[in-house]
Amino acid sequence: MDIVISEDLKGKRTTSMQTQTGAIRVLSRKDLIAMKLKSGRPQDLADVDALERLQ
Repeated sequence: MDIVISEDLKGKRTTSMQTQTGAIRVLSRKDLIAMKLKSGRPQDLADVDALERLQ
């Protein structure tokens, strides 16, 4: 899955996750799906299908 940020993430829901190199912030699944639907690229739509199956 690739992510191209094309909008301001201020106000979006995030979760903090710990990695071996430190904490990172991860966009919520719901907001990520909304961004990918808005993009409408074929790969993003395929990503949405995969993300929805994880729920």
